Amino acid sequence: MKQCSDEAPVAVFIASHFVTAFERLVYGTHAVAIAKHSPVPVIVIPPAGGMNRLDRAGIAIDLLGTEAMPWKLLRNWLKLFGPKLDLVYISSNPDGVSQELPLAVEAAGQLSDFEWDYCFITNDSAVGGLEEYVRLYQPDLPVLFAGRHGLFHKSISGLFITAPPVPVMLLSAEIEDFGERGTLS
Repeated sequence: MKQCSDEAPVAVFIASHFVTAFERLVYGTHAVAIAKHSPVPVIVIPPAGGMNRLDRAGIAIDLLGTEAMPWKLLRNWLKLFGPKLDLVYISSNPDGVSQELPLAVEAAGQLSDFEWDYCFITNDSAVGGLEEYVRLYQPDLPVLFAGRHGLFHKSISGLFITAPPVPVMLLSAEIEDFGERGTLS
């Protein structure tokens, strides 16, 4: 990760690879370690896929959360491609969530230069909700945040790092909300 600090890349692209549950337990995966500790965005490419366009991105967000979001980095990165954005919120009861919550209002202001919309998914499981979002909306790139206690839950890191259904961008808790680094000249 020191090289990321020295070279200032826009993102790190890594290929996921299939490992059994036993292999993951014993050896871990490079993708998981990189995604959890990278100071720059990590794009994980699925084994049978690639990434040849970015027309739609889904930003998974906890509207009830209080963690700081790397908005400047996201805006700079997304400006490179100009995708339509979905602000994805997964809950067992999304009807109880207001678009007037502080993080929802903040997101609306931060993403005002983009075409975006809320995407509320009703599901008791974050993994199930993300799978449903990917199946229904077919994003080219879901964006997931790593909290201080890991990537949502261990089950999400297992699915969306080691075997993502589509390319996925992971932003770790150690990410720098760098100003100009996310802008290509």
